[in-house]
Amino acid sequence: LDAVRGRAEWVLTLHVLQEPDEEYVARASPAIRAAREEIASSPPGRAHLLKKRLAELEREERRRIEAESAQEVVTKLGEIAADVYLEPLPTDTLERPLVRASVLVPRADEAGFVEGVERLRNAWPEPMFRLLLTGPWPPYRFGGLQPDHG
Repeated sequence: LDAVRGRAEWVLTLHVLQEPDEEYVARASPAIRAAREEIASSPPGRAHLLKKRLAELEREERRRIEAESAQEVVTKLGEIAADVYLEPLPTDTLERPLVRASVLVPRADEAGFVEGVERLRNAWPEPMFRLLLTGPWPPYRFGGLQPDHG
């Protein structure tokens, strides 16, 4: 119980509300920019085939952007919280979150933690993302975890 004494649990969830649009994805992807340039300089028949390949590349890049967003949130949480536990993601919800994490925060550091979450919220703004924070709660999740749960 020493690990949770003087600490509170918070739960943070990152949702994707709408997929990144084509321009957002293109700004984040050199591969898409290169594919668009190749299409622009290709004859019509080749350009048509390249556009099909571009559509698949855009889907892959959207998934990559979402995965990187989730990982970056987890990394940032690790910097502003004493401990992070990644919760299993629900599969039966309409808005499936990218990340759901329980975090352990010393009560004395809660104000700084909330400020850090606000910075995260600014980095992943609506309407594309929604970052939700609930708490503080008693640290139930962490009371039963082994120190090496990560």
